[in-house]
Order: sequence, then structure tokens, then C-alpha cells
Amino acid sequence: MTSAGLLVLRLVLAVVLVAHGGHVLFGLGAGGGLGPGGLEQAAARFGRAGLEPGFPIAVIVGLAQFAGGILVAMGLLVRWASVAVAALIGLVMWKEQAPWGWFLNWTGDPTRG
Repeated sequence: MTSAGLLVLRLVLAVVLVAHGGHVLFGLGAGGGLGPGGLEQAAARFGRAGLEPGFPIAVIVGLAQFAGGILVAMGLLVRWASVAVAALIGLVMWKEQAPWGWFLNWTGDPTRG
């Protein structure tokens, strides 16, 4: 039973990571409350947050989330992928996301991402 619970937890985490990485890399889910997506938008956001240079950081963040989510889903290098993604997400949350909320614009303010 423990194995099934860990599998579900791992798959849910993988879906969240792939969704975030897909939004940063490809603009998946843009509109509909998520705000604009894609590398250019992410680079601009990271630049405004003080993470320079913005474009390479956007690529690294998007790839780490997308590839890390796929690795976690497949059960390959889960510990390494999780540590890398956790460190990266922690940095991004601290510098860019903490003032706005997680994944969605919960306040409905059109000036926020």
C-alpha cells in the first residue's frame, strides 16, 4: 500500500512539474488565468525579479521543471531530479513567485503574472 501511495505522489508531482515547465518553455496554458507563457515572457519576468540574464535562466528553469517532471514520472534519477528541481524552485519562489502566488493569479489582478 505504501508503494501505491508513493507512486501517486510521484505522479502528481510530475504532472505539476511538467505543467510548469511546459508553460515556461512553450507557453502551454497561456491565457485562462495563467498569464502569458513562453521563454520570452519568462525571461522578462525573471529579469524584472533580478535574475539576470533572464533568457538563459528561463531556459534552465523550464528545462529543469519539464525534464525533471518527466524523470520523476518515469522513476529515473528521482532523487537527483528532485533535489535539482527543489533547489531551483526554491530560488524562483523566493525571488519571483512569492509575492504573486503559486501557479495562478489568485487575486485576479491583470498586472500580475
